[in-house]
Amino acid sequence: MTSTAKSQEWKKYRHELGGAIGIANYMGDLGGLSEEANPLTNYQFSNSRPALGISYRFRIIERLSLRTNVLYARLFADDATANSDSRKNRNLNFRTSVYEISTQLEYYFFKERIGFNYISESAKNPVVSPLIAAYFFGGIGGFFFNPEGKTEDGDWEKLADLDTEGQGLPGGPSDYSSFSVAIPLGIGIKYILNDKWSIGIEYGLRYTFTDYLDDVSGNYYSNSELLLQEKGALALSLSDKRVSENGNPSPTRYNGKGARGNSDRMDAYMFSVITVNYRLKTGKQKRSRF
Repeated sequence: MTSTAKSQEWKKYRHELGGAIGIANYMGDLGGLSEEANPLTNYQFSNSRPALGISYRFRIIERLSLRTNVLYARLFADDATANSDSRKNRNLNFRTSVYEISTQLEYYFFKERIGFNYISESAKNPVVSPLIAAYFFGGIGGFFFNPEGKTEDGDWEKLADLDTEGQGLPGGPSDYSSFSVAIPLGIGIKYILNDKWSIGIEYGLRYTFTDYLDDVSGNYYSNSELLLQEKGALALSLSDKRVSENGNPSPTRYNGKGARGNSDRMDAYMFSVITVNYRLKTGKQKRSRF
């Protein structure tokens, strides 16, 4: 086989199926090692939860692919684990499942090897293509979430319908949607096992367009009596859980004053996964007449 024909080998393997398993993490108003929205300084491994996914990849050209993902993850954070006294005293927590569908473009930093005999097009100095394929990706997606908060009795209750910041009530913000848009960005590395199989690792950050992934965004609702009347005692108890340094309920609890979160920045989440990929051979490569 000529080097030119071999260099076009990728066209026979344009379609690829993949699976992913790993962990997911959240960045927002709750927990964290700092109060800054920085994935490097705010990351807490102890809050990691499972993540699973499947994908379909279509190679547009040799170094560019289009990929569609279906991902599931659990997210969790607790002010009790925060490296901040103000957050510990706020005493909020949440968990949620995330169901995401996204599409992204992948750019490969060098040509991905097909099989074990792939050589460069240079007849004078043929070299074996590397076994590692590294890529960068970016795209757009949508996801569904439904945050829950932990009660004093240890039960988990759905928060969106409780309007914990007075959503929809006089003087409160608007209700938030349980569906939002995410911008996936990340990097990945694949190790080529043979012409069909590869394994790899991937890190992806999701910038979102919601600040309510954790049900926390703005201020404590200013009219606690109205919240109690309209939404009930459960809503009131989960809206404001502030404690003092000794762990007892804070004297400021239910006074309707103070910042509950930071509405100036949106929430984010991330995946760190191991991937398994399988190329589908789509047909025979046409041979050159010359």
